[in-house]
Amino acid sequence: MKRQLAETAKRTLLDCLYFSGGYRLFEPQFGGLGTILMFHRVSPGDTVPFAREMYVSQTFLDAILTQVRRLGWDIVDLDEVHRRLTGQSHSPRRFVCFTFDDGYRDNMTLALPVFRRHQASMTIYVCTGLIDRTADYWWGVIEEQVARDTLLRSPARKEQAYNALTQHRHDDIVGTAPHDEEIPGRPTVDSAALLDRVMLSWTELEALSVDPLVSLQAHTVHHWPSAQIDETTARRDIADGRAVLAHRLGVDAAHFAYPYGSPKDCGPRDFAIAAGLGFKTATTTRKGNIFSAHGSHLTCLPRIPVGSKFRSTRHIRVHLSGATGAIANRLAPVVTV
Repeated sequence: MKRQLAETAKRTLLDCLYFSGGYRLFEPQFGGLGTILMFHRVSPGDTVPFAREMYVSQTFLDAILTQVRRLGWDIVDLDEVHRRLTGQSHSPRRFVCFTFDDGYRDNMTLALPVFRRHQASMTIYVCTGLIDRTADYWWGVIEEQVARDTLLRSPARKEQAYNALTQHRHDDIVGTAPHDEEIPGRPTVDSAALLDRVMLSWTELEALSVDPLVSLQAHTVHHWPSAQIDETTARRDIADGRAVLAHRLGVDAAHFAYPYGSPKDCGPRDFAIAAGLGFKTATTTRKGNIFSAHGSHLTCLPRIPVGSKFRSTRHIRVHLSGATGAIANRLAPVVTV
């Protein structure tokens, strides 16, 4: 209930900022050079499952791309973000960079056709353990268990259960057993079979690796939160994820996304690891836009998470203005910690 009230309050704030024009007051100072958007999964048409933070509909994704094109902004990949932050490229136009985490098959089957219609670039951060079917896909297992639970009859109740279970599991990810075990009272799910159904295969990734609109980048092997593991293990998990992409696809991943990007899940130690491994950029889930000052903090770049809880492009427009990042960061324009 508290979470639902918080989401309602956030949407109300976004509506107020949009309809009052208040977001425009933030834009000159907090719009910055551009925005990196974070997505996970795409659902067909207008439909969205109950796990709304993980999904956008195909229709909404198309609407966001249409909105950015109408604004006259550039849609760029991470190499261009890096060039603009390091002074190798200049443009008077702001940019938007579209990133997708983990490596879901719907990124290829549902998202890519939308990007092709707009002739726009997209980045997929690939967690190689999920592609190998060896990583613990615990959040997907929970989603499947809740979806199959006949006692949870309404989407609202399913969403509430999913949010509670994933939050509890997230608090102790590393060191737990693989999540094939049954949650009491909920259906047992075969994690490997689920991964086969929802995640890309290496063959599919090979085809994507030569698509001119798609950039494949690194996202670790195990999808562990860096702050919960020791430095040696964290470095190995990040480095091995990139090495597997090089070995299997010939992809030299120059960019990285922390599997969990909040301050409690990755911090200065992890930013230094990513920099030491030679990544050009690394992205978090700190909310905010990209500023020229991030050129000195390339492994701590903020992103705006997008899910179906933001149900209108007017909400996206407020995010792109930098208003929500400014509020989240107490009017500090540049997120560096």
